[in-house]
Amino acid sequence: MSSEPPPAGPSSGPSSTTLKHATVRSSFWTVIGGLVTRFLGVIGTLVLTRFVAPYDYGEVSAATVLAMTANQFSSLGVGTYVITHPHAGRDVMFHATVVHVGLGLLAFAAVILLGSELTPLVGAPTAVRYLPGMVLAVTVERMSFVPERVLVRRMEFGTLTIIRGGGEVAYTVVSLVLAALGWGGFAIVAGNLARAVLRFVSLGLRVSWRDWVQPARLDPKILRDIGVFGSWVFVGALAGFAIRRWDNLAVSFLFGPAVLGAYNLAYNLADIPAVQVGEQFSDVLQAAFARRGAADRKAAMLRSIPLLALIMVPLAVGLGMVGPVLARLFFDARWASVGPMLLVLAVISFPRPITHVVMGYLQVKLQPRLAALLDVVTLAILMAALFTVGRLGPLWACAAVGLTFIIRLPITAWVLRSVDNIPMRAFLLPIIPPAACALPLIGAVLATRAALAAAGVTNLIVQLACEIVAGAVGYVVAALVIARPVVSDLLGLLRGAFLKRPPPLPAGAGPATEAVNKDMKP
Repeated sequence: MSSEPPPAGPSSGPSSTTLKHATVRSSFWTVIGGLVTRFLGVIGTLVLTRFVAPYDYGEVSAATVLAMTANQFSSLGVGTYVITHPHAGRDVMFHATVVHVGLGLLAFAAVILLGSELTPLVGAPTAVRYLPGMVLAVTVERMSFVPERVLVRRMEFGTLTIIRGGGEVAYTVVSLVLAALGWGGFAIVAGNLARAVLRFVSLGLRVSWRDWVQPARLDPKILRDIGVFGSWVFVGALAGFAIRRWDNLAVSFLFGPAVLGAYNLAYNLADIPAVQVGEQFSDVLQAAFARRGAADRKAAMLRSIPLLALIMVPLAVGLGMVGPVLARLFFDARWASVGPMLLVLAVISFPRPITHVVMGYLQVKLQPRLAALLDVVTLAILMAALFTVGRLGPLWACAAVGLTFIIRLPITAWVLRSVDNIPMRAFLLPIIPPAACALPLIGAVLATRAALAAAGVTNLIVQLACEIVAGAVGYVVAALVIARPVVSDLLGLLRGAFLKRPPPLPAGAGPATEAVNKDMKP
């Protein structure tokens, strides 16, 4: 297999301008839809903490990570294979489904059988009671994975956003109702199962079964191609999953389920900008990269980095700055540690989506080994930081996580230089102006907080609203001065995508004519 997919010819797909506009529009509506549904989910989680104690929340979190670890250990990069081979036929899709679902069932059976031995190892021995339900929910999610990738290949992100949003609403409604009825941690398990079932049914109605599970004779060559491509993708995906989830197991091991409950809640809140904004952009960009020639792909990747930084910095830093007030407003005394943890952890939402774009770029270039090595190195740094600095206390553990993602940026720049001769400064320097704009944001929030305290304002809603407005104004003014070229580029893209009304993608451009995971809660 060549290290670089062939560039698209003049008649093989949409024009660069049309694809660019389609990418911007897809990113915009995916982010908006994700934010709306995630907002509803956050409100539900905040209410849920009134009914579920930190210890129970922590145990469900441990069971969730174990179930998802089994899911990740049995994944072979099938999703990435499907996206990076946009013209694969139905026979290939059937092979991908067989590999993905078959390996998953074996892994889930193993984790159920070994559950009583695994949960004590992570400091949550009674979490085994939640394990069967979480494994069932992850199994249904796994069944949805390949048809979901079909929608990604078609760049039908609006439909995908609606389906994902419906799942989030189902999770929120079911978990809240059952928690109010006294189900405790089992309410969260039931919510996850409801979300998984709704997604599976919705995808089944939108994606023809023939596009992903129409039977075909098993071909050893196709299976070998999937295996060869997926071996390094598997390593990278497993390391990437571990980066985001095994810190939970480390915190549980070091400090127990109660601290894990608060930590996991703070992490999920801190992760909202990265998951609902940054990674939505990344998913759209990866699908767009697969349709571009090599030179266009490199230019698009480099152009996206400062744009993504301009969007992610205020979301991440702003969330961290208002985190303590946010926690005092919405959580009771049992969850008092969430605020300080959120303040420290919010930094992860800035660098992670940027490196996620590079990961998608490397995978589309059919360089999964380098992407995998990047994640393996990051995982090693994370675990080393958690079991050294992190042992000093829960907040130190949060700092270790945030520092790891900052260190990942220069490592990513080095990988790009190695694989594509891209100077490290070409990747790192454009990030500096958007990042520098965070300083006025921080100053504006702190000044507002001090002014409100001097004026005797104690209403938390007023404090939160004033700090958000002050931070937003501080960042916008700074961006117009410090990062004006990036702001102009972003506004130009939005105008071109939404005001000029470019023609739709050609009928033959989509892979449909050729024939999971977002994160589980809690």
